[in-house]
Amino acid sequence: MRRIPVAAALAAALLLAACDASLGTLTAGARQAELEGALLTLDDVLSAASIPAGITEVDPARANLTEDPDQRGPCGAPVDPLPLLDGAIAVFGTDDFIVVNVVLTDTGGLAERRTAALIEDLRPDCDGYVKDETPFGKPQAVRLVGPVELGDLGDQRIAFQVEAVVEDEDPAFGVEVAIRSGDALTEVLVLATDRVLDETVADLADAAAARLAAFLSG
Repeated sequence: MRRIPVAAALAAALLLAACDASLGTLTAGARQAELEGALLTLDDVLSAASIPAGITEVDPARANLTEDPDQRGPCGAPVDPLPLLDGAIAVFGTDDFIVVNVVLTDTGGLAERRTAALIEDLRPDCDGYVKDETPFGKPQAVRLVGPVELGDLGDQRIAFQVEAVVEDEDPAFGVEVAIRSGDALTEVLVLATDRVLDETVADLADAAAARLAAFLSG
Protein backbone atom coordinates (compact mmCIF):
# COMPACT_ATOMS: atom_id res chain seq x y z
CA MET A 1 0.00 0.00 0.00
CA ARG A 2 1.60 3.29 -1.01
CA ARG A 3 1.29 6.50 0.97
CA ILE A 4 -1.69 8.66 0.10
CA PRO A 5 -0.44 12.21 -0.39
CA VAL A 6 -0.80 14.13 2.89
CA ALA A 7 -2.82 11.30 4.36
CA ALA A 8 -0.74 11.62 7.51
CA ALA A 9 -2.05 13.93 10.22
CA LEU A 10 -5.51 14.63 8.92
CA ALA A 11 -8.13 15.74 11.41
CA ALA A 12 -8.87 12.07 11.80
CA ALA A 13 -7.29 10.73 14.94
CA LEU A 14 -4.55 8.65 13.39
CA LEU A 15 -2.11 8.72 10.56
CA LEU A 16 -1.34 6.38 7.73
CA ALA A 17 2.05 6.51 6.10
CA ALA A 18 2.52 3.07 4.70
CA CYS A 19 5.85 3.69 3.03
CA ASP A 20 7.57 6.00 5.49
CA ALA A 21 9.26 3.91 8.17
CA SER A 22 10.70 7.02 9.78
CA LEU A 23 7.27 7.84 11.18
CA GLY A 24 7.26 4.77 13.36
CA THR A 25 4.55 2.12 13.44
CA LEU A 26 1.95 0.58 15.69
CA THR A 27 0.99 -3.05 15.71
CA ALA A 28 -2.51 -4.35 16.36
CA GLY A 29 -4.30 -3.14 19.46
CA ALA A 30 -3.73 -4.79 22.82
CA ARG A 31 -7.30 -6.17 22.84
CA GLN A 32 -7.36 -7.19 19.18
CA ALA A 33 -8.57 -10.75 19.72
CA GLU A 34 -11.05 -9.80 22.45
CA LEU A 35 -12.74 -7.00 20.46
CA GLU A 36 -12.47 -8.47 16.97
CA GLY A 37 -16.22 -9.10 16.83
CA ALA A 38 -16.90 -5.37 17.25
CA LEU A 39 -14.83 -4.37 14.22
CA LEU A 40 -15.97 -3.74 10.68
CA THR A 41 -15.47 -6.63 8.28
CA LEU A 42 -14.42 -6.53 4.64
CA ASP A 43 -17.99 -7.37 3.66
CA ASP A 44 -19.24 -4.38 5.66
CA VAL A 45 -16.86 -2.05 3.84
CA LEU A 46 -17.58 -3.48 0.40
CA SER A 47 -21.32 -3.11 1.02
CA ALA A 48 -21.05 0.67 1.54
CA ALA A 49 -22.46 2.82 -1.25
CA SER A 50 -19.99 3.99 -3.90
CA ILE A 51 -17.05 2.27 -2.24
CA PRO A 52 -14.09 2.12 -4.65
CA ALA A 53 -13.27 -1.15 -6.34
CA GLY A 54 -10.29 -3.21 -5.28
CA ILE A 55 -10.44 -2.65 -1.53
CA THR A 56 -8.88 -5.42 0.54
CA GLU A 57 -8.27 -6.00 4.24
CA VAL A 58 -4.80 -5.07 5.47
CA ASP A 59 -3.01 -6.46 8.52
CA PRO A 60 -2.75 -3.48 10.94
CA ALA A 61 0.88 -4.37 11.59
CA ARG A 62 1.61 -3.94 7.86
CA ALA A 63 -0.42 -0.76 7.46
CA ASN A 64 2.14 1.28 9.41
CA LEU A 65 -0.33 3.12 11.63
CA THR A 66 1.08 5.92 13.72
CA GLU A 67 -0.69 8.17 16.20
CA ASP A 68 -1.39 11.81 15.47
CA PRO A 69 0.72 13.92 17.87
CA ASP A 70 -1.78 16.82 17.64
CA GLN A 71 -5.33 15.50 17.57
CA ARG A 72 -8.02 18.07 16.77
CA GLY A 73 -11.76 18.40 16.39
CA PRO A 74 -13.44 19.41 13.12
CA CYS A 75 -12.72 23.12 13.65
CA GLY A 76 -9.31 22.72 15.25
CA ALA A 77 -9.95 22.44 19.00
CA PRO A 78 -7.67 19.94 20.81
CA VAL A 79 -9.39 16.68 21.79
CA ASP A 80 -8.47 13.71 23.95
CA PRO A 81 -6.16 11.39 21.98
CA LEU A 82 -7.52 8.17 20.56
CA PRO A 83 -5.32 5.47 22.22
CA LEU A 84 -4.87 3.05 19.35
CA LEU A 85 -2.96 0.49 21.38
CA ASP A 86 -5.71 0.12 23.98
CA GLY A 87 -8.35 -1.39 21.71
CA ALA A 88 -8.69 -3.17 18.38
CA ILE A 89 -8.02 -1.98 14.83
CA ALA A 90 -9.18 -3.03 11.36
CA VAL A 91 -7.70 -1.57 8.17
CA PHE A 92 -9.01 -1.79 4.60
CA GLY A 93 -7.84 -0.01 1.50
CA THR A 94 -6.50 0.58 -1.96
CA ASP A 95 -3.74 2.91 -3.12
CA ASP A 96 -5.96 5.97 -2.80
CA PHE A 97 -8.74 5.08 -0.36
CA ILE A 98 -8.17 3.75 3.17
CA VAL A 99 -10.69 2.85 5.88
CA VAL A 100 -9.60 2.36 9.49
CA ASN A 101 -11.91 1.19 12.27
CA VAL A 102 -10.83 1.56 15.90
CA VAL A 103 -12.89 0.07 18.76
CA LEU A 104 -12.39 0.78 22.46
CA THR A 105 -14.40 -0.42 25.45
CA ASP A 106 -14.12 0.29 29.18
CA THR A 107 -12.53 3.64 28.40
CA GLY A 108 -12.91 5.25 31.83
CA GLY A 109 -15.00 8.07 30.40
CA LEU A 110 -12.77 8.77 27.39
CA ALA A 111 -15.47 7.69 24.94
CA GLU A 112 -17.91 10.30 26.24
CA ARG A 113 -15.31 13.08 26.63
CA ARG A 114 -13.86 12.60 23.17
CA THR A 115 -17.19 12.31 21.35
CA ALA A 116 -18.62 15.31 23.20
CA ALA A 117 -15.54 17.39 22.36
CA LEU A 118 -15.81 16.53 18.67
CA ILE A 119 -19.50 17.45 18.64
CA GLU A 120 -18.89 20.72 20.49
CA ASP A 121 -16.17 21.77 18.05
CA LEU A 122 -18.39 21.33 14.98
CA ARG A 123 -19.49 24.94 14.37
CA PRO A 124 -21.23 26.58 11.39
CA ASP A 125 -18.71 29.45 11.38
CA CYS A 126 -15.73 27.12 11.32
CA ASP A 127 -12.53 28.57 9.86
CA GLY A 128 -9.61 26.56 8.62
CA TYR A 129 -6.60 25.99 10.84
CA VAL A 130 -2.96 24.96 10.58
CA LYS A 131 -1.34 22.08 12.42
CA ASP A 132 2.33 22.75 13.10
CA GLU A 133 3.07 19.50 14.92
CA THR A 134 3.05 16.77 12.30
CA PRO A 135 5.15 13.60 11.96
CA PHE A 136 6.59 14.63 8.60
CA GLY A 137 8.03 17.99 9.59
CA LYS A 138 5.77 20.28 7.59
CA PRO A 139 2.76 22.34 8.68
CA GLN A 140 -0.62 21.15 7.47
CA ALA A 141 -3.54 23.39 6.53
CA VAL A 142 -6.94 21.85 7.33
CA ARG A 143 -10.35 23.02 6.11
CA LEU A 144 -13.70 21.62 7.21
CA VAL A 145 -15.66 20.34 4.22
CA GLY A 146 -18.72 19.78 6.37
CA PRO A 147 -20.61 17.47 8.71
CA VAL A 148 -22.16 14.21 7.53
CA GLU A 149 -25.67 13.44 8.73
CA LEU A 150 -26.02 10.14 10.57
CA GLY A 151 -28.98 8.22 11.90
CA ASP A 152 -29.73 7.79 15.60
CA LEU A 153 -26.65 5.68 16.31
CA GLY A 154 -25.47 4.83 19.81
CA ASP A 155 -25.68 7.37 22.64
CA GLN A 156 -23.64 10.03 20.82
CA ARG A 157 -22.46 10.28 17.26
CA ILE A 158 -20.68 12.62 14.88
CA ALA A 159 -19.24 12.47 11.37
CA PHE A 160 -17.38 15.12 9.42
CA GLN A 161 -15.02 15.52 6.49
CA VAL A 162 -11.96 17.75 6.12
CA GLU A 163 -9.60 18.68 3.33
CA ALA A 164 -5.92 18.84 4.24
CA VAL A 165 -2.96 20.31 2.37
CA VAL A 166 0.73 20.03 3.12
CA GLU A 167 3.33 22.07 1.26
CA ASP A 168 4.36 20.45 -2.04
CA GLU A 169 1.60 17.85 -1.78
CA ASP A 170 -1.79 17.45 -3.45
CA PRO A 171 -4.87 17.94 -1.24
CA ALA A 172 -6.30 14.89 0.50
CA PHE A 173 -9.57 14.27 2.30
CA GLY A 174 -10.19 12.79 5.72
CA VAL A 175 -13.43 11.59 7.30
CA GLU A 176 -13.93 10.92 10.98
CA VAL A 177 -16.91 9.07 12.41
CA ALA A 178 -17.24 8.64 16.18
CA ILE A 179 -20.07 6.65 17.76
CA ARG A 180 -20.30 6.16 21.52
CA SER A 181 -22.37 3.48 23.23
CA GLY A 182 -22.04 3.63 27.00
CA ASP A 183 -18.32 3.60 27.76
CA ALA A 184 -17.46 2.06 24.39
CA LEU A 185 -16.38 3.87 21.24
CA THR A 186 -16.11 2.94 17.59
CA GLU A 187 -14.39 5.33 15.20
CA VAL A 188 -14.24 5.03 11.43
CA LEU A 189 -11.52 7.03 9.69
CA VAL A 190 -11.40 7.36 5.92
CA LEU A 191 -8.42 8.83 4.07
CA ALA A 192 -8.76 9.47 0.35
CA THR A 193 -7.37 11.44 -2.56
CA ASP A 194 -10.90 12.56 -3.56
CA ARG A 195 -13.85 13.77 -1.55
CA VAL A 196 -15.76 10.92 0.08
CA LEU A 197 -19.50 10.79 -0.61
CA ASP A 198 -21.82 11.32 2.36
CA GLU A 199 -23.71 8.13 1.52
CA THR A 200 -20.48 6.14 1.76
CA VAL A 201 -19.74 7.63 5.18
CA ALA A 202 -23.28 7.00 6.42
CA ASP A 203 -23.18 3.34 5.35
CA LEU A 204 -19.84 2.77 7.07
CA ALA A 205 -21.17 4.45 10.22
CA ASP A 206 -24.31 2.30 10.21
CA ALA A 207 -22.23 -0.87 9.88
CA ALA A 208 -19.79 0.15 12.61
CA ALA A 209 -22.60 1.04 15.01
CA ALA A 210 -24.34 -2.27 14.32
CA ARG A 211 -21.14 -4.24 14.94
CA LEU A 212 -20.52 -2.47 18.24
CA ALA A 213 -24.12 -2.83 19.42
CA ALA A 214 -24.15 -6.56 18.61
CA PHE A 215 -20.85 -7.05 20.41
CA LEU A 216 -21.98 -5.20 23.54
CA SER A 217 -25.29 -7.04 23.67
CA GLY A 218 -23.65 -10.42 23.27
